[in-house]
Parts: sequence; structure tokens; C-alpha cells
Amino acid sequence: YVEPSEHPWKDWEQKSGFTDWSPANMANSITRAVEMIQPRAPVENDRMKAFDGAISKISLAKNPAKTRVKWCIDSNGSRVTAAGVYLKEETVSSSLRVMTNTRALKLIFNSSLPEEEQPEQVQVVGAVLEKHGTDYIKQIKCFVSAEVLLCCGSILTPSLLLHSGIGPRDDLERADVECIVDSPHVGRNLIIQPSLPLFAASKDLKGNRIDIPQCGPALQSVAPVKVPLGSGAEAALFQWNRSGIMYAITLCTPKARGWVMIPPIETRKIDLEIHLNVLTEPNDVHRMLNAASSLCNACNADSNLTKQFGGHLVDWPSQRNENKIEDAIRKLSEQISSTRHPMGTCRMGHSIADGVCDSKGRVFLNVKEVKGFEGQGLRYIKGIRCADNSLIPSPPSDSHVMRIAFTIGERISELILQDYENRATAKWIQANTSHSPS
Repeated sequence: YVEPSEHPWKDWEQKSGFTDWSPANMANSITRAVEMIQPRAPVENDRMKAFDGAISKISLAKNPAKTRVKWCIDSNGSRVTAAGVYLKEETVSSSLRVMTNTRALKLIFNSSLPEEEQPEQVQVVGAVLEKHGTDYIKQIKCFVSAEVLLCCGSILTPSLLLHSGIGPRDDLERADVECIVDSPHVGRNLIIQPSLPLFAASKDLKGNRIDIPQCGPALQSVAPVKVPLGSGAEAALFQWNRSGIMYAITLCTPKARGWVMIPPIETRKIDLEIHLNVLTEPNDVHRMLNAASSLCNACNADSNLTKQFGGHLVDWPSQRNENKIEDAIRKLSEQISSTRHPMGTCRMGHSIADGVCDSKGRVFLNVKEVKGFEGQGLRYIKGIRCADNSLIPSPPSDSHVMRIAFTIGERISELILQDYENRATAKWIQANTSHSPS
């Protein structure tokens, strides 16, 4: 496996200044993730080759081998999942306990401990869990000796922080949640990579089944081909057993940002509101329309590809005049998939002014509000880190976000080990250094 030349680590280091995530520092984490997943290239078929030929004129990738999606299928040909990779019996420590049918409700802070046991610093000491059985629901309090790691994903990680009192003060007060730490960016910066399905070859627009020429081997559950089109857009060929064949356009680098928040108490009917804000930026709409038009023209003009699909063409409005553009915008808004690849809601920053966590996943403390900490520089809530795609500060240039999720997990693990090794070394030096006058 070779890491793509366009990867987010370069941007995170050069544009955002996170040296912990430079390509050089990420090398070991990427290698470990690859060793765990054992990714393989999809099995080639004539339809994939025809797709290569059709879009070669509009693709930025001139080598088809570089367009094959390798992270989603393991060495056995199965769909990769984090659980399937990391929770294998032979690799899991006997000290790991996995609780099923259980969700985390909120964090426990040191302020809930008896006063004589409270440390001076704001600290997370555990979490309240809710266990669902066949005939019962019970709450369990779990206390930790070191840290709580939040890996709930880009929707539920900020949700857990917000319900625990870590988030924008005004929002928390309106939701009747006690504000423990005023952290203005929790739940903000929600990045969604909108996807536009352009052509489903299992059914026509009226729902009638379409006969597709057989093209072995068996269909796979992921997109085997993803091709960069420029301007942050990407074309994909999907081959699904149940849904048939489909082209799709994904906008990998949207400018629009959404947010996650707890609804105000007076209007609350649900625990969490998710505001996607997809296609609210004119630039995003413009790029999606251009990519859709280019892909449709390229695919429909290629006789070899249309033959692979039984002569069926992609149905997309022409954009030659203003009326047709309005038709295309209307169809785009009707067909867009808005739930793809959420990330960024607890983004890394350099302080609480521009992020939720630092580059090691530690959650910032608002020192202005903590007595005795004023003017003491960066401080963190002790005992908690985020370790998932909610950390992502800016969208990657492709849609391989599962690769990023696995690598973030590996890198945060590495940074935790470094932190504890450094602490152990400092304690040893302190214990073994003489402070006598001589």
C-alpha cells in the first residue's frame, strides 16, 4: 500500500500548523493501520475499465491503478469495519471489556466527588452509562484511573460533551444544561461531503427494473473506483448487490459548515439537533453542477460504457441556458445525499479560541473562567480526549475518510503513550535528582 500523494496530513501541518500530524510523524500510524486492515485492490471487471476510458478526458488521475479504492475491502474480500479489524479474539487484550446495548449519557467530573477527593484542576473521572436489557434499563457509573477516550463519531462525540456541560455557554443555558466549560466550538464546523447519485442501473426513473448485461465477478459493497475531477469533486462507480450499478459525484471539500446542538428547553422534542447546511454555499452548488455535467457528458458519449449498461444513459438536465440551470439546481437539491462522512465537530485548534481539542486530542479548558488559572496559558480538562473524525480541522481532498478514522485512532494512541512515557521519565528524573546545596 502506498499513501496517496494528496492526503490531509500535509494540509494539517502546512496550513494549520499541527506538526504532530505531519506526513513524517504519521508514517508509523499509517503503517499500523495498513497492517491491521490488510487492504486490497478491488477485483477488476470490464465495467470498471469502461468507466476508466469514459472519464479519462476529465479525470485528474491518468493512472487507473491510482483510482482503485483499497481501504474498504480486506484481504478476504469483506467490507472493512473498525470492530472487524480491532476486536478480533486473537488481537484483543483480555483486560478489554466490551459492553453491548449500552450508551454513554454524560461525563462525570471531579466536582461530583466528595470535596476532600477533588483535585484542583477540572477533571473528568468517569462516565454515566445506560445499559439496555431485555426487560430493564439501568444506569451505571464507570470511574477511570487515567482517561476517558471519546470515539463516538462526529455527531455523538460533541453530543456527549454538550450533554455533559462542555460547549457554548449560551446554547447550554438555553438547553437548561449546567455549563462546566464554556467551549464555543463544540458541535460547530460540521463537515458533510455531499454526494449526488446520478445513475442507478437497477431501476429507471419510474421504478421499472432495468436489465444490465452481466459483468462478473460478483458486485462489491463499496465503490471500487473513485476518480478526482478537480475543484474538490470526485466521481465514483458503485457496484452494489442490492442497489445495482450507480455513478455518483461527491464534493470532498465543501465550504458549507453545519452544527450540532441541544435544542432549547422550551422547544425540545429530541435530544439533539443536527443542522447539515448542505448546499448553502453558492460555490458548493457551482462545483457540484459542473462536476455532474462533466461526468454525464463523458459517460453518455462513450459507446463502450453505455454498452456495459445496456444502452441506458445518465439523465441530467442540460445547463446551456438559465432555465436549464434552474432545472439542474432543482434536481441537485432533490437528489443530494446529505449524511455522508460527517467530521470536524470537535476540531483541533491551537487554543479554545479556534478549536475544541489540541493536536493530541486533549480538550481545552477555558482558563478565563477557572479561578487561579487566569493568564497561565493553555490548559486542558484533565482525564479526557477525543479520538475520532470529529478532530478533523478541514475536509480532506478525497472521500476516503475511513482511512483517516483508522489513522487518527492509531495516532492518538501513539500520542497517549508518548505522554505517559514522558510523565514517567519526568517523575524518575525528579526522584533521582539531588537538590542538596552541595
